[in-house]
Parts: sequence; structure tokens; C-alpha cells
Amino acid sequence: MLNHLRAHPNVVRFPVEQRVEPSLELLGDIAPNADLVGLLIEGTDLETSITEARDDADRDAAERIMNEVDPAPGPRRRQALTAMLDAILVPAIEACRRANNAWAKHEAAERRYDVALREGECWLAPLADKMSAQTGRATELVVEAYILSQKALGTARAIRLAMRNEPWSPFDLGAEAAALFGIHDAAAAG
Repeated sequence: MLNHLRAHPNVVRFPVEQRVEPSLELLGDIAPNADLVGLLIEGTDLETSITEARDDADRDAAERIMNEVDPAPGPRRRQALTAMLDAILVPAIEACRRANNAWAKHEAAERRYDVALREGECWLAPLADKMSAQTGRATELVVEAYILSQKALGTARAIRLAMRNEPWSPFDLGAEAAALFGIHDAAAAG
């Protein structure tokens, strides 16, 4: 998301996210980058925390599954879990779409201002005001999209464990990395 293609004005991006069915794969493709979101928050006066959204959603979803979803394996459980994922996935993707559109408008206003500045146009103040307003709105939408995408990913983790009938445990980055890369703890092996 939000790739800066200004150096390549002949590159045309086709927004497939506007036509593709909502999925976790699509969300991964269009969700804002954590580094960019951190920089945007740092550069503005937004007072929001983005660090705990995924873990909180994971924990909340696990609790909701335990309390509200039929524990017996079968189609009813799978349907309830799928509905639970769709309830957060669709709004997250819509938020990412809105953020992408707002960011494109921000970049267009920025390009227009740069051209006006280079050409010495006299209407710089209104262009600067418009660019500033679009930057602020785009920043808010990008942060909102990031938080919703993290909540969707956290919820998806709890649902994935529930669909496999695996017990839920809090996300542990070290354990996940070890499993992913096949790293075994030497102390546990000995």
C-alpha cells in the first residue's frame, strides 16, 4: 500500500483490491505498512497506539469463541467462525481502500503544489491549504486502516486456531519465529 511511484510517472497501478473478494491475502496486500504508519503518527499530533491492536483482537476473539461459538466441530462451528472473521475482515479491507484513495488524492495535491511552486504560480496558499487538509485526512485514514487490519489479523489467528481445534495461547513472536525457521531450543533438547 501507499507505494511511492513518483519517480516513475509512466507506471499505472491497477487497483485490483476494488474488484477482488475480501480475503486475508488481499488484506495483506493492501494494508498500510507498520513503518509508514509509525512515521505518520510521529510526524503528526495523532495520539493513538498501534502496538497492541493485533494482540488485543487475538485475545478478545479467543474469548468470544470460547463463550459464543459451539465447541463441537462441524458446519455450525465453521459457519460461526467464518462469520466472525467476515465481520472484521470486510470493514478492514474497506478502510484500506478508503486509505489508498485518500493517499492517492494527497499525492496528487502534493504534485500539483510542486508544479505550481516550480512554475511560480501565485495561488500557492490555497494549494498548500488543500494539500495540508488532504495530508491530514489521508494520515487519519491510513492509521485507522492499519489498526483495523491488525485487528483483523489478530482475530484471524484466534479463528485459525479454533478451526484446527488447537488451544489458544497468546502470540509469542519468539516461538513463532522458532517454528517458522525450525529453530529448536538447545536447553529443551538437552
